[in-house]
Amino acid sequence: MACMAPRHLALALLLSCCVTPAALGQTTSSDPWSAVWGDFAPVTYSGRGSRTITLPAGAQHIVVRALPQPRNPALSRLFFDPSASFMRGPLGSETSLDARSGGTLAWGLSAPVTASSVKVHPLPASTRWTISIEPISRLPEVTGSLQGTGHGLGRYSGSSVNLRFRVGAFVKGEWADMEVVQIPAPGASTIAISAQAGHTPVAATGSFYDTGASVIEVGETSYGHVHRQPRWNLTVVP
Repeated sequence: MACMAPRHLALALLLSCCVTPAALGQTTSSDPWSAVWGDFAPVTYSGRGSRTITLPAGAQHIVVRALPQPRNPALSRLFFDPSASFMRGPLGSETSLDARSGGTLAWGLSAPVTASSVKVHPLPASTRWTISIEPISRLPEVTGSLQGTGHGLGRYSGSSVNLRFRVGAFVKGEWADMEVVQIPAPGASTIAISAQAGHTPVAATGSFYDTGASVIEVGETSYGHVHRQPRWNLTVVP
């Protein structure tokens, strides 16, 4: 084999030192949520009636998103079986979703996901559904505000800030305990704001802390009436 000229050899060595994994087609990620909560390719399932769906292999912290189905009956829901410890978050068990308007759950906030599959049980049985299984990094980022109805999820990685939490009114005589929880790492959580919503709108204040790649959960606690679906708005105070 012919010997490489010194000038060509030097050029080859220089190029070999400067080629990055990205240039070779490999993926590199500086996403803090992927580092803390893991990453995987999202998968989507659609069906009608009961069906077993497979969870991404090795995923320990996942988002379960039900897409809206306006033709489904009012009050139709999707239930997940078996109910397991990884389905329980800081605000209680997360084992069902609204099958008509859609919604989002997060599994693995308090304990890692250990199942390879779960069964979807719609009620009524003929309910149609589409479910997306996604990494935590797909949650909306809380930068200025986050709003929703009932249960909500987001992510936060900024500096310590003050917050304002406003919950809409209920029919007179009804009430719900609402909380905003910051989850800086699996199994750890801090109550940012707690507010009891009644027949008049309420507002409360609290704080997010600089804890890195946090998951933000909004919802009713186990002490209030369940599934009242209050409207709420969470705002970062400048």
